[in-house]
Amino acid sequence: ESMLGLVRARKVLRRRWGSAHISFGEPISLAEAIGDRRTRFTLEATEADAAEKRHFVEDLAQRVVERINAATFANATAVGACAFLGETRRGLFRHELTQRMQEVVDLLRLEDARVTPALLRDQPEYDDAIATLLRSDLIESQPDPRGEILYYEQGKRRVLDLYRNGILHFMAAPSFLARRLLVGATQDELREDLRFWLDFFHNELFTNRPLVLAAHVAAYLDYFERLEVVEHHDGRWPASEK
Repeated sequence: ESMLGLVRARKVLRRRWGSAHISFGEPISLAEAIGDRRTRFTLEATEADAAEKRHFVEDLAQRVVERINAATFANATAVGACAFLGETRRGLFRHELTQRMQEVVDLLRLEDARVTPALLRDQPEYDDAIATLLRSDLIESQPDPRGEILYYEQGKRRVLDLYRNGILHFMAAPSFLARRLLVGATQDELREDLRFWLDFFHNELFTNRPLVLAAHVAAYLDYFERLEVVEHHDGRWPASEK
């Protein structure tokens, strides 16, 4: 904030802190969105005008947040946190963690989410991603005769939550779908169930509901079937024993 502050920060500025990713969503024209309602919104001559304006502002705000979410980059720390917190255990063998991370990345790419180039280059072992989690003291490593165990202390869960929440809106739809698949359903029932939960949590997650319901449901089911975690019999999709 000052030349003196910049001079004092020179040691910090010499260090490499990683990469920053900036992305831009499709712009929204406020003039086009308002249309011929500009005068009524300016004057708010009636109570109905004021109510319509409030509804317009709320809808516009939701569209903006949806586009911010869609433009989010998924990085290694967020994916690692998501993989850990998707388990009931605090620890995983390294091969289990890398498998979970790959599944998260696969789901992100099904949704055309932006993934950092470094994370894509790190597939499928995710050695750099895991090393970053270890250097950041977010997780710890413990040798074991059965293989390396990677785990987090309970006190680190809140920080992992913060990283995971950066991509939570991408994970919501497949998670809601998986929840219903555990009891089985037809594709229409799956779609209706998913619509209900996306609507219910929309003001918290701001997931693009029309896009998910129109384009992603079939892709999720195909992916789950390729993982052999669901089966398809007589028009119903139940979870497999796996």
